[in-house]
Amino acid sequence: MQKSQSRLSLNKHFAALGAAAAAVTGVGVVQQAEAAIVYSGVQNVAVPANIDGIYMNVVTGATATAGFAGYDINPYLGPSFFTSTTASVAGTRGYVTGFAGGTSTAGALNLQASEVVGPTGTYNEGVTSGTTYAAGTQPGIVGFRFFNEGAAQTQYGWAHIRLPSTGNPGVIVDWAYDNTGAAIVSGSTGQGGTVPEPASLLLLGTGVSGLLVQCRRRAMRRSKVILSASQ
Repeated sequence: MQKSQSRLSLNKHFAALGAAAAAVTGVGVVQQAEAAIVYSGVQNVAVPANIDGIYMNVVTGATATAGFAGYDINPYLGPSFFTSTTASVAGTRGYVTGFAGGTSTAGALNLQASEVVGPTGTYNEGVTSGTTYAAGTQPGIVGFRFFNEGAAQTQYGWAHIRLPSTGNPGVIVDWAYDNTGAAIVSGSTGQGGTVPEPASLLLLGTGVSGLLVQCRRRAMRRSKVILSASQ
């Protein structure tokens, strides 16, 4: 009887720890965190290290290595970003290059967390240099606007992207956008805060996994003591 109770207690303990670890390291679920902000979750979409890179629709998550109707962003080897050509009306696409308004030919900014991406920003609507964007190192935050065909509306978003460098693929880690056409704060997931930097998220997940292993070992030692005492 005591053995079965001990094992039941351990199973509940491990299940709770496993749920905690999954909450930190869970990947792959596209979710709408609030009525306005849609957050992708961590996706780690590979960006090939070539002139085509990856084309992606941020609403559906669809990707291709060639342009397709409805794609919104296109990071590629350069290092550069290419804006969608599917939206013919000026002012519906581009990457944030500043905050004074209008358009420019400057390179995309590597945004700090909590900067506003919205109608008052300055956007490059053509080929946007990413040379100031930490290519080939840790992912940075790029702000962008795009035309959401389903809503027939210009919308604003951000993405954690590491641009590719020669011989080294890049990655689109995660992204979010506001589906009402309102401005969005860079890094915001709609859950009352901002997403951790990708490197920090990885460290946090590793730390929880290590804690889970330690707790499991301690619980097993306690269980052996209890079982020995009951025999």
